Amino acid sequence: MAVLPIGAFMTGMVLLGGCTREPEPTVTVDVTPVLPDGAGSGEAAPKTAEVPPPKVRPDIQPPPGAVTEIEPPDEIEVVGLKQSAVRDLLGAPTVVSADGPAELWRYRTDKCDLGVYFYFDVEREGFYALQYDVADSGEDAERKAHACLKEIYRERQQF
Repeated sequence: MAVLPIGAFMTGMVLLGGCTREPEPTVTVDVTPVLPDGAGSGEAAPKTAEVPPPKVRPDIQPPPGAVTEIEPPDEIEVVGLKQSAVRDLLGAPTVVSADGPAELWRYRTDKCDLGVYFYFDVEREGFYALQYDVADSGEDAERKAHACLKEIYRERQQF
């Protein structure tokens, strides 16, 4: 039985031997805050940054002889276009209504009144313009219709 207490003693000595290391050296850091001159005296530090005044732009004028109005193309054609393409070209219609199987988009200006007729195309699965007319066109209807398309296009470009 004398062997057991000696073994326990030896094990204890080995375990305690690991605790004999010297502690690592410590580093001392100075944490005293560094304040600018005059800080902590109760007086506010003077403000040194100044905001420059905003730059004023002169009114920008177009150069002499510059074209300020967008000229419409020689020929504006809406037949065959889908509704979104006509809206992109001429803008939103003044009035939208049903005319039999057609959807009628009416555009009105001071100079003319144009109707664009959209019919549903089964193959393309959407409404496409198949015809247009100008109210009270009388003689020379085609020329008046093209003039009206250009007028509506011009008005659309001003917005």
